[in-house]
Amino acid sequence: MPQPAYLDEKMVYDFLERSKAFLEGVVISGGEPTLKKDLIPLCEKIKQIGYSVKLDTNGSQPQVMKRLIDERLVDYIAMDIKTYPFHYSPLITLH
Repeated sequence: MPQPAYLDEKMVYDFLERSKAFLEGVVISGGEPTLKKDLIPLCEKIKQIGYSVKLDTNGSQPQVMKRLIDERLVDYIAMDIKTYPFHYSPLITLH
């Protein structure tokens, strides 16, 4: 049977359900995940399935990271700083 050229959301969640015996967690990465409006619901669903969640971020959206932490939607955050530390604070977006 030919495979689809893309993964839809249901396929990903079905894979995660089937793989619970082999996987412990999910890493959310690529681009800047905290800029995506569906990050919170994604983390909620992954946690409901029973996985740990790691977020790879550049730290530019501290309010999103705070919400994820406060709501216990992430278990680990890895922050990659892309500039000199003394230049970083003017670049982050505070709302």
